[in-house]
Amino acid sequence: MHATKSQPEKIVEIIDKHRPDLSEFEDIYKDFHKHPELGTKEERTAGIIAKRLKESGFDVHEKIGGHGIAAVLRRGDVPTVLLRADMDALAVEEETDLPYKSTVSKTMHACGHDMHVTCLLAAAKLLNDAKSEWSGTLICVFQPNEENGAGAKAMVDDGLYQKIPKPDVVLGQHVSHMKTGTLSIGAGVTLSAADSFKVTIHGRSGHGSQPENCIDPIVIASSIVVRLQTVVSRVVSPSESVVVTCGSFHGGESENAIPDEVEIKLNIRTQSENVRKRVIEAVKRIIKAECDAGGCTQPPDIEPTSRFPLTVNDPKIVDKLHDAFKPVFGDIPSTSGMVSGSEDFSDLATPHDIPYAFWFFGGTDEKKWDDAVKNDTVNLLPHNHSAKFAPVIEPTLNAGSDALALAALTFLKTYSSTRLHLDSSNFHAIIYQNTRYTHAYLKTFSYHYCRWAGFPFDNQIAPLPFGLLLKWSDGTRLEEVLATQVCFTAGLPTPKIICYGDHPETPHAPVSILMTRLPGKEIGQVYESLSVDAKATALAELKTYLATIRQWKSPWGDARICSITGGPIRSIRVPNHIVGPYETSDEFHDYLLAPARNSSCFKSQ
Repeated sequence: MHATKSQPEKIVEIIDKHRPDLSEFEDIYKDFHKHPELGTKEERTAGIIAKRLKESGFDVHEKIGGHGIAAVLRRGDVPTVLLRADMDALAVEEETDLPYKSTVSKTMHACGHDMHVTCLLAAAKLLNDAKSEWSGTLICVFQPNEENGAGAKAMVDDGLYQKIPKPDVVLGQHVSHMKTGTLSIGAGVTLSAADSFKVTIHGRSGHGSQPENCIDPIVIASSIVVRLQTVVSRVVSPSESVVVTCGSFHGGESENAIPDEVEIKLNIRTQSENVRKRVIEAVKRIIKAECDAGGCTQPPDIEPTSRFPLTVNDPKIVDKLHDAFKPVFGDIPSTSGMVSGSEDFSDLATPHDIPYAFWFFGGTDEKKWDDAVKNDTVNLLPHNHSAKFAPVIEPTLNAGSDALALAALTFLKTYSSTRLHLDSSNFHAIIYQNTRYTHAYLKTFSYHYCRWAGFPFDNQIAPLPFGLLLKWSDGTRLEEVLATQVCFTAGLPTPKIICYGDHPETPHAPVSILMTRLPGKEIGQVYESLSVDAKATALAELKTYLATIRQWKSPWGDARICSITGGPIRSIRVPNHIVGPYETSDEFHDYLLAPARNSSCFKSQ
């Protein structure tokens, strides 16, 4: 007896089976690294992303909230999973000696967003190649302007969730100062909230030799910076993690002149909303008090410049991801100690009450990391935002793309990779153990799907390209429960009925059904996007398949059958072009009842 594989083990099989050749993605990464673009200016990057995803069959929405992209791959309505990567670079002059170092002055991918984009493109390729193994809707979001804390909110405010389905879960990751090939994730607070302010202190200028006639804003600003250091030690509990930083201090141009004003820039990091409010109030109180004490000519200007939300991972999502990641990455450490950084990732989820999780993957060369650990110099290795920060391409790219694909498949509905064959004895054994009267029609050809099961008591069936099955009967009531039972027993996905004509009162009146694994509109769009040769190939394969099933024999006689149970073929017709889609079941039902169904749209097989 074979042990049943766990869901994580099945997902790993899918990953191993469909993992793409990453050499082309290494080239893509190098190109992105050489051509970084600052926030709101990611036009070239977005163009490359959109082109690749369109060529892969994704439904691509562009220019959302700036240069944001949302690419959708539908394999069913639910579940819906969103994967996110950010695209923007930093205003940093690169100081690496890489052959693919930045070619743009004072602009660098110093935070690894080029790696994020490349990993998501590789994961999208893997999931697209594995689309016969899962159902649901995959959304890949490429976000602009993360470094300013504005890109995610801008996309949402620009109607992101009016353009794409609202996801059931939002997932993201960040390359970090860790050993390459490793992951870290934890429940609860994962990234701090961050608030930035520009503060202007107004004094009175004058000659440096006559300070008694001036109000010196430099002295006042210096007192503010020193006093702000007491916020962490005296305003909040030692158990709370808070950082208050003055990262910019500018005032005056000459050594013998007291300026009119000084500008300082502050950054505040907190890990709870209550503490955030208390710390910001304390910072503002200190600034105003020092200005009053120094006799400033007017109150200080305290201008918010950016705000990053708190990132709080959903515990249930994290538990599932731990199980998914473990077979590939081993035991996953918690993110504790890494939460002082900030991201606007959660703005894609929190305002819409969508659960989410965010994790970190390592980018530091393995030998350098091990040596640093041995010598207790890990803190000297290049961190994010350093001019020397550059993740080693492999195995970082492999780990990052695998992590995204594993995470997506954890929440999408996956199927066993075991395939049934057209061998009649195989099918008979499966179907007849349920009921000899159940009509199970198995369609193995589909442009998008390799597996299909129909419903019982079909008298006329017309398979269409791309997983669409058109059928009508002479009035026999449909036994959906039996059909569903057959699907489950055979290990097949159960089709979804999207158009259904109710059984009429009049005996022998037609009953119509349109079944598909994809929305009708999307099927039509996919079909129409094919070349003439591709359409001809699809229809030729359908005809070949239909010719094959006409040779199947009933176990109860010599009649040719189109089903496992021995129902005789009365009429099988192959469409010359796509039929539908129809907005309502009534429209579709009217079509089937009309003479059009016997028109030149179909050729008798």
